[in-house]
Amino acid sequence: MGGGFCTASNLRRDGGDVVLGPDGSEVRTRRVARPQAMERDIAHIRVEGAVHPFQVTWDHRICVRGPDGSTETMTAGSLAAREPGTVCILGGAEFQRVLEVRRTTEQTEVVEVTFEADAVVLAWVLPKCVSRRGRPVLQRAASVACMGSRLAVGDFDQSVSRTFLHWDDLPQVRRPRSEPARSPRESL
Repeated sequence: MGGGFCTASNLRRDGGDVVLGPDGSEVRTRRVARPQAMERDIAHIRVEGAVHPFQVTWDHRICVRGPDGSTETMTAGSLAAREPGTVCILGGAEFQRVLEVRRTTEQTEVVEVTFEADAVVLAWVLPKCVSRRGRPVLQRAASVACMGSRLAVGDFDQSVSRTFLHWDDLPQVRRPRSEPARSPRESL
C-alpha cells in the first residue's frame, strides 16, 4: 500500500495489497470482505506498556507464546480464560504480557482480511481522533501479531474428480492399486 500505513477498510476487495509481517516480511492479501454491521462479541485486550486496548472480534486468531517459547495461535476469547499476566501475545518487537481481556457486545462492522498462506501480520491500534499534526508515527512495539480470516477451500487451485478434491498445484503421482479383498477362508 505504498509504504505507509493503511486501515483494513482501505484494502482492495480482490486482494493483492502488501502489508507487514512480524519478521519484517511482506504479506500479500488474498481477499477482503466487509460483512454488514451486526452484533458481535469484541475482545478488548490490554497489554503491558500499551496506552489503549487492542480490539478484535472474540473469535479472531492472535499469536501467543506457547509453553516452550514458540509462537502459537489462539482466539482472542480464549485469552480471557487465562489468568491475567500469565499469557503473552506477540507484538512487533517482542512478546507482551496480557493484563486484561474484557468482552463487550457491540453493533459493529468488521473488515475480514484473508492473507496468502494464512500468514501472520502486524496490526496497530490507531487513535480514533487525528490531531492537527496528523497520524502519529507507527511504533513497531505498539503492534500486535495476528492472523486474518481463515483460508477457504476456494482459495486453493483445485478441481473435482469423482467427488474427490484434486489440488491442481501438486504433482500428479500414480496411486498404487489395492489388492483384491480376500474372504476369511482364503486367509487361512
